[in-house]
Amino acid sequence: MGTQQSGVLNLKIADILKDSKILVTARNTAITLLQEDQNLAKEENLSIKKAFMKMTKSSKIWSNIS
Repeated sequence: MGTQQSGVLNLKIADILKDSKILVTARNTAITLLQEDQNLAKEENLSIKKAFMKMTKSSKIWSNIS
């Protein structure tokens, strides 16, 4: 109550309309990556895992998205 919860999504790092093509590509790439290496255990994915673990330590993770 009292906070904006609907309408246009104002992302901090992307414009959902202008950047839709790259956002779809990024989403599909992430899905493929996780299908191939669910635990991000492969050498080439360790930096992604490290960044994710660092982000999720914060209880304010959703403020990084919008």
